[in-house]
Amino acid sequence: MLLVATGILLNSCASVFNSRYTGVTVHTTAPSRINSGDTTVGTINNKAYLRLERSNQLTNIRIEADSFSKAIRLRPRNSGMFYINIPYNLGLGMLLDLNSPKRWGFPRHIYVDVADTTSQYFSAPPNQGWYLYLSLPFINNFRFEPQNQFITKTRSGFFGFSLGLEYFYRKNASFRFTGSAISAHPFFIPFPIRREGAFETVGSAYLALTHHHLLSKWSFGYGLTHGEDVWIREMAIVATPEDPFAIDQTAFNKRNAFWGLAFPLYYRFNRLFYLGLIYRPTILRIGVTPSINYEHAISLDFAWKIRLSKNSNW
Repeated sequence: MLLVATGILLNSCASVFNSRYTGVTVHTTAPSRINSGDTTVGTINNKAYLRLERSNQLTNIRIEADSFSKAIRLRPRNSGMFYINIPYNLGLGMLLDLNSPKRWGFPRHIYVDVADTTSQYFSAPPNQGWYLYLSLPFINNFRFEPQNQFITKTRSGFFGFSLGLEYFYRKNASFRFTGSAISAHPFFIPFPIRREGAFETVGSAYLALTHHHLLSKWSFGYGLTHGEDVWIREMAIVATPEDPFAIDQTAFNKRNAFWGLAFPLYYRFNRLFYLGLIYRPTILRIGVTPSINYEHAISLDFAWKIRLSKNSNW
């Protein structure tokens, strides 16, 4: 067992499992010839496959046709196998892979607009049109001040769900409309909980219209929200030797309708998956005194986007 453990810890995933070459599919907006070193490949349906040698150096690619010529330089990045060292051997393999060319890779797909005279390329199709937006606001923090309770209620917990539509009117700007329900469930799996005595439920349901800007892999936005915060204390039977049928009389159901703001910030890991933080302060409470009072919900959000309309260029 000691020998096996030593062999795993002293192994390196990228050097062992990565081949010397890696594949890149080049997508273009017009029929083209793709040149890399001594290799020339013609596009079929505006895409071509290249085999590139792994390296930590920029790799030159030229895209040509009868009426245009464009040069781009692919920037290397750490391959997935380099990061697999973390769970496989506690990251020790990274030290062995550090100076290995097999550590490196390139985007599996690159997208090139041949009408763009700059050397810009994309690792995903530029955003365009409509997207379905799905997310799990998994960790949530609430700050409430329910009417007639004379206290500030703070609670953190798990689970939520959001569904919406997003429209990109430019490749780096969009509008998003979402409906969300978030809670402070005490466990990260929302199974029913049986408790003795009174217990509380904290949550919120709201609609949001937000405007988003993209900057590289970051997305930040701002917008308006409208919804309802909920703080419920359930009436439950408290079994005691003195009064086995006693009922907790402090149960209540507090619901505050509100108008507020939303400030979402996301990091894009790939074409589909985003990780973000949503800050949602309240600016006006409806039917509650005082009507202007600070409350908030803050959510750690796992989000996915699914393209509904095909990009016209790719």
